[in-house]
Parts: sequence; C-alpha cells; structure tokens
Amino acid sequence: MKIFKTKKFKYGFLSVVMSVAVIAVIVIVNTIFQNLAFKFGWYVDMTHEKMYRASDKIFEYVDKIDKDKNDITVYFFTDKDNLENTVYSGNSISDTSLWGMKPIHELAVKLEERYDFISVDYIDYTSNPDKLKAIIGEEKYKNSTFTDRHILVVNETYQQNADGTPILGSDGKPIKYIKYKTFSRNSFYLFDHATGTVNAYRGDYYMTAAIMSLVRIDQPTVYFLVGHGEAVGGSSASEQFGFGNATALSYLFDECGYTLKKIDLKYDDFDASDKNSIVVLYGPQRDITSAQTVQTVSETDKLDAFLKRDGNSIMVFLDNKSSGLANLMSLVKKYSGATVSDAKALDSGASSVSVDGYSIVGRYQDNKKESAFAIIDRLVSEKMAYKAVFADSYPILVPKDSNKTSAAVLLPDSAGASSYDAIPALLTETKLSGGGSMILCASTEFANNQMLESDVYSNKNLLMSTLYDSNDGNIPLNIKVKNVRDEGLDRTEQEARLWTLLITVLIPSVFAVAGIIVYVRRRHS
Repeated sequence: MKIFKTKKFKYGFLSVVMSVAVIAVIVIVNTIFQNLAFKFGWYVDMTHEKMYRASDKIFEYVDKIDKDKNDITVYFFTDKDNLENTVYSGNSISDTSLWGMKPIHELAVKLEERYDFISVDYIDYTSNPDKLKAIIGEEKYKNSTFTDRHILVVNETYQQNADGTPILGSDGKPIKYIKYKTFSRNSFYLFDHATGTVNAYRGDYYMTAAIMSLVRIDQPTVYFLVGHGEAVGGSSASEQFGFGNATALSYLFDECGYTLKKIDLKYDDFDASDKNSIVVLYGPQRDITSAQTVQTVSETDKLDAFLKRDGNSIMVFLDNKSSGLANLMSLVKKYSGATVSDAKALDSGASSVSVDGYSIVGRYQDNKKESAFAIIDRLVSEKMAYKAVFADSYPILVPKDSNKTSAAVLLPDSAGASSYDAIPALLTETKLSGGGSMILCASTEFANNQMLESDVYSNKNLLMSTLYDSNDGNIPLNIKVKNVRDEGLDRTEQEARLWTLLITVLIPSVFAVAGIIVYVRRRHS
C-alpha cells in the first residue's frame, strides 16, 4: 500500500519505534539500578532524624577494638529480604511484624563495610537450628525462645590474660572461645510502657554498647543485694532475671558489659575472685545484719571484704529513709563519712520540676579540685542532656572538711542548701582504698525505669559516667537517640508544590518545545 511508502508514515513509524526503544531502555536501566541499589545500599537517607545514617560516635568507639583479637558477627533470624520494613510513628512495640528491623540491619551492614572484623549473617532458626545451637549451645537453645525479630551479636575471641595477651593451649596456639548477646528488636527502641507506642530509635547506642561489652577482656559482676525488701524481687531461680523498678538499671549494667546476679548474703557469698565488680543496694526496707546484731551470718562483714578487693565498688540507692537501717547507714558512714538527712529535699524555687517541689534538678559540681568533678566533666565535654532529676530524695550530708567523699551533684540553693552545716548533696562519690568507689544516692526514683529510659534527662548518662573509668573508657557516651516519625519525605508544602510543578509542567513543556522545533524544521526541510 502506498501509505506505507509515504515519508509521513516512515517518520511516524520511526518515532514509535524510537519511543518504544527509549521506554524499554528506561525500564531495563531502572530495574538493573533498583537491584544494584538494593544489593549495595545505594540510597540517600531523607528521613527527618537520619534514621539510616550511622552516628559518627559509633566509629570513635569501634575504632578502638583490636581487630586481630576479635571476630564479630551480627546474626539476624530471618532472610535479608525480610528486613526492609520501615519505621513510622504510631508503631506499637507489641507489633509482631518485622517493622523496625531495617535501620538495625542497615547499621550492621555499614559496620560490615567499614571493618574487616565485623560481618553480617542470617539464621533460619526454625529450619536450621543446628547453626544456632553451635553458637549458643544445646542447653541454652532449649531454654530460650526466639522469633524473627531477634538479633544475635557474637564475638569469637581469644582467652586473654589480665594484661591482654592471649592464653595459649597445649599446642602453643591461642585458645579461642565465643562470647555472645541476644537482643530483641524492642531493645533498640524507646517506647511508652503503658501504651506500647514507640517514641525513639536508640539502635546506634545499643549496637555499639553490645559490641563494646563483648570485646572486654574481663566481664565483672554486678550483684543486686536482696533479702531486705528491695524493689528488685528475690534471688530464687524463678526471680533471678526480674528486676522490678530497677529493670532499666539492670539493662544499663548489661549494656556496659557486666554479668548480672542477685545475691542474698545470708545464704550466699561473693565470688572470691571478683575484681572491678559492683554490689547494688536498691531501696532496702530492712537492715543488713552485722556481727553485733546476729550470731550467725554478718552481711556487713561480707560487704567489707568485698569492698577491699581490687576495684570493687558499691552503689546505694535509698528509698523512704527509716530508722531501721542502722547497720547499713553505719557502713555508709564508715566508708564515706557522710550521713543522710531525716527531711526530704523540698524545692519551691527554680530547680523544681514538679508541683509539689519534691522533684528537683540537681546542681552539678563545678569545682575542678573535687574528685567527683570528672564525672560531671564528661557530661559537659560530651554535650549530653544536661538535667539530672532527683525525686523524693533526701540530702546526703558531707562534712565540709571531708577528704573521703566528693559531691557529684549538689542540692540547689533554691532548696535551702545554705541551711545545712554540712555540704548537702544529691549524689556522692567516695574513692575506696581497694580502687573502687561508693556511689550514694538517697533516691531510688533517680534510677527507676522511667527516669533511666528518658532521653530528656541525664540520669542514665550520669550513672554511665560513674562507670566510665572502671570500664577502660569503653562505655559509649552521647550516642543520641532518634525520634521516630513518619518516613515520608521531610519537605515543606511550598517545596512539594515546586516539585509537583516541575514534574507535571516543566518536563512535559521541555518535550513539547522539542517536538515543536522538530516539527517546524521538518516542515521547512
């Protein structure tokens, strides 16, 4: 037919072929690029809080690790393809889907790309349980419950002497062993315990803390003392892993690389080899025993012996003070020289953060000559959340001529600090002869779950700063949390209109003008 031979048809057919070819190339290139982007992580993080961008603080700590003595693997309990579900505001921590795993996975992959001694792997714990059993052991596997929302961080390292040199086996080669920690997705988020609503992502800190705790040469113990009505439960097998109002405090120690244990000194003893370990008294309601009050077991004597060992410390958090703690307060005074006021601290001035005046923002030590200034100096130098809040606290009275105890946090002037003959403090530190410390705080509320899980107050940072020296500086400080928001592009309405105009008007206009130019030139050719 003549129509197929006309110049008009030839131009039209050529245009159609070229259009189809261009579209096909675009589709193919887009498909290839999408697959490569997924495989190699080619993307720009445009979320408001930079959810997928690793904090530079992480690298400051991980750079310290001896790569020749540690081999770290981060295991996910599902396939890689299942870890792409995003985080968005309104999530509930009780959600059993795989939302929220993406930023955790992306962080692990970034660490794998940066460090030769860190890798990422995947375990199907249902179809291939042997792989998991080989790491944690048959007995641990039987007594544990896993889901696809769990993460296992493993360090295959060498057994080391106190000076860091590897322990050699009979064959003359270093003895290797496995250290590991298992986490659920929930651990990487801060959430409202009443509603389950997720508020913030703390994965940068939590992953760093996990890794740093696994590379420690030693793993000292934190003993929670029980048997005196403490708000941490008992020491029986069924209660060994519950910590009640001190749950967040137990998490803090776990994150810093300590082994947790409850102990009732009327029946059990501290490990004789303990070094750099800590005993915690959290809100005792009944007194400890002493040789003067009992004929059998003296808890005071056991605590004395513990605190004289190399680097061992004690932390005391007092609840509503009663006159029934004479032995405990005698022990406190023996080591610190300090006493505790009978009247609760009340502030009706600028430092109060509650209507009743019993929740007070402490005043940090600013005297550089005081030994406790180092605790505060870390907070200031690291630019951490500044306010530490003490609720229902009793002032600790430090003698003005004390050469034992230093106040890390002082009672504010607006709470009547000048009315005391001694130095009134809210948190004190006493250096012990064995190299450890006594940390005294007459407020259990200071270290309860709500205060330590807050990203507004500095209570947790303050406690971590007290542990910093005894942990060789390996406790991660000031790795900020990221507020969880919708993952839509963070653009203003004006910017959105501009992009809409660009896509819907400008680009088609460019093609239209190009088409008109081609048409006119053909007409005149």
